[in-house]
Amino acid sequence: MSPKSKFGLRGRILKITPSSVYQEIVYTHDILIELENYVKLRVCDAKMRCEQKNLGKVKNLHIIADNLSSIKKCEVIEPNIGPTKLIDTDPISTNAIISGQLEGIIFLGDDSRLSYGIVNVGVGKVALRLFKEQLEELKEGDYIHVDSVSLYLTDVES
Repeated sequence: MSPKSKFGLRGRILKITPSSVYQEIVYTHDILIELENYVKLRVCDAKMRCEQKNLGKVKNLHIIADNLSSIKKCEVIEPNIGPTKLIDTDPISTNAIISGQLEGIIFLGDDSRLSYGIVNVGVGKVALRLFKEQLEELKEGDYIHVDSVSLYLTDVES
């Protein structure tokens, strides 16, 4: 089983917005998605994997969350994913808050520098980047909460 098959969120792609443009050439964009629970998230698509033809469609989105704050272990916590700040009803950045159960750890390299915890956030699973010291503190089955993560799209499936 491929590491990517272990995580994903289903969401409708609402909008694609250029985020890095130079001399009228778009190098990266953000996508605005709406999850099955009607929560909207803004996700950085640095590799521009989401194409215009996907607008309005529901897709399985592989999302990596890079933690920008410490990971807090909890006794039990309601799984959740949501934006950190909104303007009207839309998230203003690719930052989010996540809570849920750590369902597994995957390694994408020969060492622990590229390790990710698969976190069930209730409406799907995201891959949360873990650092060596976090690998020593966390184990499968732990409930966690992170106040600030940055969301990155890694793949779009039907």
